[in-house]
Amino acid sequence: MTAEPHARSQPVTAILEAEVRAVDGHNALELPAVDVMLAPAFSILTCLNTSSYDPAAQTFLNTPQRVGSIRALAVGVQSAGRRLQDAGVLSDEVIDRGEKIYTAQEWWTFDLAVDLIATLTAINGIEPYASSSARFEVVSFDGTWASRSKKALKHAGDGPEQLRSLRAAIPRRRR
Repeated sequence: MTAEPHARSQPVTAILEAEVRAVDGHNALELPAVDVMLAPAFSILTCLNTSSYDPAAQTFLNTPQRVGSIRALAVGVQSAGRRLQDAGVLSDEVIDRGEKIYTAQEWWTFDLAVDLIATLTAINGIEPYASSSARFEVVSFDGTWASRSKKALKHAGDGPEQLRSLRAAIPRRRR
């Protein structure tokens, strides 16, 4: 019996090449590290980072007109969580009164990030795991925060200037 290593290794090689392309595409986005452990910043950043390994999501996110705004959005989410984390705010406090301790602008930023995640679920060609992960994040955010953050969102106005073009391009999700 003769082994045919080339015939068997080709599919493995193709899989490895696809994985390398996914990592390279993710890295090209230059999203911030998930180093904030407070809700909802942690779950939003985690979802954005994991979704950005999907080739279809990469194509959508990494366009010249969009990539800078998406980075700024992710940094805004990270900064909001880090502000509270650095102040020593505990996770329980965020869950109990997050709508009062995050600023209106921070809630606006979270809301846009979740709208972006919701948009990812509808991209043609997105892998089922990425789509279901994104859907889960949207449902979790809305179930926990949507009604509690309404007042803050009304006070946020048009949001941070550097994110307004992204806001105009990303549809608002249904709640």
